[in-house]
Amino acid sequence: MFVRVDVVTDEDLLALHSVYGPVLQRAFDIFEKHPTLETYSTANKTRILIEIKGDSDRCYRIFPKLNFCPCKAYKHQVLEQQSQVTCKHVLAGRIACILNKTVDKLITDEQYLMLVKSMFDFDHNG
Repeated sequence: MFVRVDVVTDEDLLALHSVYGPVLQRAFDIFEKHPTLETYSTANKTRILIEIKGDSDRCYRIFPKLNFCPCKAYKHQVLEQQSQVTCKHVLAGRIACILNKTVDKLITDEQYLMLVKSMFDFDHNG
């Protein structure tokens, strides 16, 4: 899925900041509160979701290979204003996978579908 690394160098951080700007710091702020992120995957690992806790411990689930998040910032800054490449949740999820900072939970196909459905429950994701 991602190339895993053990260490992020200063050069890596500068390169990331040149692309993501202030979103990078907000993604690292997530790691200060939650050092590991949970992933949910089916037995054959073909269906995977990453769960990121945002502000007020609100949970956002994202697909590991897609640049999409149901959060308001993604809708406003990425889709509407096009002022950012992604949101802090997507970036934190990708960094967690690369740094191997995830804990995998095995779920059934039915549980996976319920989690995906909950991503688009706009009463909760607003």
